[in-house]
Amino acid sequence: MDRGRLDPLSLRARQFCGHEAGVTHRSREGSGALHPRNRIVYPVRDIPQTPLVSVSDLRKQGLSRDDVATRLHGWKRVRRGIFAATWPDDREEQHLLTARAALVNHSPDTVLSHSTAALVWGYPVMLADLGPVTASTIGDGSSPDRRHPGIHLYGSALDGRDVIRHQGLLITAAVRTVLDCARTLPRRPAVAVADAAAHRNHLPEAEVLRVLSQMRGWKGVGRSREVLKVLDPGCESPGETFTRLLLQDLGYRVQSQFEVHDGGSLAGRADFRIVGEMVLVEFDGRHKYGLAPDSAPDALWREKRRHDALVQAGFEVVRLTWADLADSQLVKRMIDSGRTRSALRHGWLRPRCGDEVENWG
Repeated sequence: MDRGRLDPLSLRARQFCGHEAGVTHRSREGSGALHPRNRIVYPVRDIPQTPLVSVSDLRKQGLSRDDVATRLHGWKRVRRGIFAATWPDDREEQHLLTARAALVNHSPDTVLSHSTAALVWGYPVMLADLGPVTASTIGDGSSPDRRHPGIHLYGSALDGRDVIRHQGLLITAAVRTVLDCARTLPRRPAVAVADAAAHRNHLPEAEVLRVLSQMRGWKGVGRSREVLKVLDPGCESPGETFTRLLLQDLGYRVQSQFEVHDGGSLAGRADFRIVGEMVLVEFDGRHKYGLAPDSAPDALWREKRRHDALVQAGFEVVRLTWADLADSQLVKRMIDSGRTRSALRHGWLRPRCGDEVENWG
């Protein structure tokens, strides 16, 4: 990651930009909390540095239309008048490259924000929410929201305390990014972004309160406050966030990242425990089993050993997938079936002749 190469910024942007990539002040060793005055965190994701060419720049060099067509033969058209030497296969990489291209013809005070900034920060953004590039402009908020082909420019007030530079581009700082997403995204994707930021200690309380104060009266700020109330830094993936929210919506109280001990030793850790029940809930995403063919068997074996240890410790384990989460009543039946199996196993409930465990609860 090259944080040293920065594109020229206008005088106005230099006056407003509060943090410069490459300069990091860290808090005391071992401190988990972030403080805005003694520690600055930076994005974890590289922005694709594929060469971009503007047709207007080539024309200014004296090239004819035919020369330009020859020069750009085999290049990918990213947006009107902007071409890239190569085009990534990954959808998120495509979005980030498009973000670079979208800023070519915009003011140097333009700042990547909202979902696009969240992607740069490495927070989970659902593919369905990766529409136009999202950006804001440094200023007092007097400009209205504007939509141009491929880019949505938000007009909300933005100053240098909420802006950093990363690989030549301005992006909103972590707290501002999370609260912007909370104002504009649907509930579950918004909480997934907030969970990821909290898990990485990117949401210091003082900064959150400062930015919320700035946003007083803004559209969607109430949704931001609701997201902050339900976020859980224990959730380690968007699948876990969606699972937790669904379980809570169904009326279950859950404890995330629950450690199971058996005979004084750690048997394993589960994504969730249903409070008051000997029932654990695991979200099964593909990453848990390894994506590389040579790693999958080992990952499956490790997961089986962990599952067996949790069961041996006296728990019933309910496993949910993305497909399961799409049917809330199916999830409720699965959880209640697990509760019934647990009650039978521990002698808290006696089966009646002809009844089936799956129909109880």
